[in-house]
Amino acid sequence: MSGAGNLELGITVGTRCNFQCRHCIVDRNLGRKKISSREVSLQIETINKYHPRSLIFTGGEPTLYIKEITKILSAIDDPNKIRTRIVTNGHFAISPASAEKTLRSFSVLHSVQMSYDKFHAKFAPVTHIYNLFEACAKLNLSFSIVCAIESPLDLVFLNSIKLPGVPITIQKVLSIGNAKKNAIEYRYKRVDGNVFKKTCPNLGKLVYNCGFGFTTCCAFLASASDNRNYVHPTVEIHRRSRFYKLISRFSFGRLLQMSGLPKKNLSPADSDPCVLCSHVIPRILKSENST
Repeated sequence: MSGAGNLELGITVGTRCNFQCRHCIVDRNLGRKKISSREVSLQIETINKYHPRSLIFTGGEPTLYIKEITKILSAIDDPNKIRTRIVTNGHFAISPASAEKTLRSFSVLHSVQMSYDKFHAKFAPVTHIYNLFEACAKLNLSFSIVCAIESPLDLVFLNSIKLPGVPITIQKVLSIGNAKKNAIEYRYKRVDGNVFKKTCPNLGKLVYNCGFGFTTCCAFLASASDNRNYVHPTVEIHRRSRFYKLISRFSFGRLLQMSGLPKKNLSPADSDPCVLCSHVIPRILKSENST
């Protein structure tokens, strides 16, 4: 496959988590409780075939699945040639020493991204960030933070994180999973026309949701009750799907035109590419299947 070496592969190893964050978007269709032995073998086969540039282990909380992650890493051809990252809530970072002990449990690890925001702060004090940062520095691991917001005002929360030079990624909360149940989402004031110029933000990335399959989508379409058009058993089948061809070839403005959905019918929430995608792609596929 052309460009396979530039692939970023995210693997949801399980959805179990020791936090119960109100904004969590992990839906029952975005992964099952634990990756199976058969799925572990599939990940090993896929990684050795496509040689992705990076692996990202997510959950749930990936440190609850170190055994499964180690099985994958120990069986791939050259794990040190692939950048391996975990996205963690940092529950284990009660001290620099405890953080270091958990990180050393991974047979290969290059980078750690900690999820921390006003939601995670209810379960872990800000000192966990500093402890994890110190452990990463000692082990020569890259460290970054991802912060979920439901309002621009939430950015003030970042003032409590005083680690100059540490990259912070901002994610706007989507109405999926617990976030939907708790009516939490980032609310736009009006439709942002810039969304029509954008393409899928996940291009170049694939996600494997344990119990379901490979997909480019990490949000609404993958979490649909019938996600067969969007989630597939192998990378090859996903890359051949009409869904993948649409999102990899066209901007959202063009996809909107193809869907026949009038701009006047859009809501401010459609300013988010994932929300807009969830409205236009099913309409396109339904129209094509009916002709």
